[in-house]
Amino acid sequence: QLGYCRWLAPALAMLREFFFAGPRLDRIFAWAGILVIIGQSVFSAYIKFAINGWYTSFYDLLQTSGAMLCSNVTALVDEAEEAKLTESRQKVWLGLVEFLRIVGPYAIFSPAARWLRSHWALRWRMCLMRSYMAGWDPNVAPVEGASQRLHEDTRMFSKGIETYLSVFLNSFCTLFAFTPILMDLGTKIAPPAWPSFAWLHAFGHGWMFASAALAAAVGLGVAMLAGSKLVGLEVANQRVEAELRRDLVILEADPGSISDSPAALAPSKSQPQSADPSPLRLRSGTLRSTTRLLPPAPHFERIWHSLNANYSSLYSNFFLLNLWLDCFDQAMVLAPYILVAPRLFADQCSERITLGTLVQTSNSFDKVFASLSVISENWGGINEWRSTLVRLRQFEEGQRLSATASSSRAAVSSGSGTPISDGQEAGEGMPMLPFGSSLASDRG
Repeated sequence: QLGYCRWLAPALAMLREFFFAGPRLDRIFAWAGILVIIGQSVFSAYIKFAINGWYTSFYDLLQTSGAMLCSNVTALVDEAEEAKLTESRQKVWLGLVEFLRIVGPYAIFSPAARWLRSHWALRWRMCLMRSYMAGWDPNVAPVEGASQRLHEDTRMFSKGIETYLSVFLNSFCTLFAFTPILMDLGTKIAPPAWPSFAWLHAFGHGWMFASAALAAAVGLGVAMLAGSKLVGLEVANQRVEAELRRDLVILEADPGSISDSPAALAPSKSQPQSADPSPLRLRSGTLRSTTRLLPPAPHFERIWHSLNANYSSLYSNFFLLNLWLDCFDQAMVLAPYILVAPRLFADQCSERITLGTLVQTSNSFDKVFASLSVISENWGGINEWRSTLVRLRQFEEGQRLSATASSSRAAVSSGSGTPISDGQEAGEGMPMLPFGSSLASDRG
């Protein structure tokens, strides 16, 4: 398993690169982006808090209005009752206007914040790419899939940081806002009287929060078990994807290195080949020999087989993870109603709750549970992001070894006083990193 120190260290190094070591404008943008993400999370939690309070009053109003209408179906409606009905209708419309007043500012602020977050992630990616290119040694063979790591993995890293930082901060702010609400509701609503729920009485007024926390812990534990192999599978899959992309680029630029020429078209001794075959000028302006080549499909058979095997294993693990998460989420939708809804029909009026209280309880329980289970809900994406960190760590390790090898070679050359001849290979005498080798363990 991938220890936390193995992926947290490179993540902290990338944080320093953007927030402390980058250009001044990038550093300003980095800290401004953090403030925007925090501000959006706090504002989002406030909006959820305000909507939760609106639920209570609005659904209580609907309940009383409906009861008033039912009581006047058969009875004669006098002017006083008609005035009450008219006032009730006006309150319902005013409640809907109040909802628009609550969510209106967020509908404008949220797209602007997402726009700034996207630019923030792009700046972080560009900062990483500039740092990696500055340390790229063209005299040493790069680590396997170096182009993908520099191009694709930096994008996935910055996008993952932007997404999950926002998700976790949003969950923390939501939990901070809704935990007092759920604790207060626990003082007003007693736990279920069924014997199977008797253990909830041990938590006192915090029985609702304890139920949500216990459910989130169970969900996370099973999700971690179901998705325990995802990091290793993602790393292996990205390696094969990088190999496929590399060979496709080579095929486009130099087909002869991928495709073979047919034996039937080979020149015989009786018909010697011309020493200067007529070249074919491509649309790009480069020259290519007119020698016919076989289709490149046989070269890619092994890659396709590996790609199919990797994705089959990946999809099987995701199937187990998603099956558990979907079933568990649907069960948790019913959980607050199972725990609280019977109080609508309690025998004692002091224990009876209103429809608004039930909806508020359901909403508060859902928000607390969703905030506590944010890791399990995003476990698949988190593991994909962790696999990106593994590959970037290997890339950085490759650059470190390249720099060490170059320094050692330069010291040997200066000590011997023998310059490198033009015909000598640039990487000769150094530890080479062949394309396709792995610098570190890829097991997730």
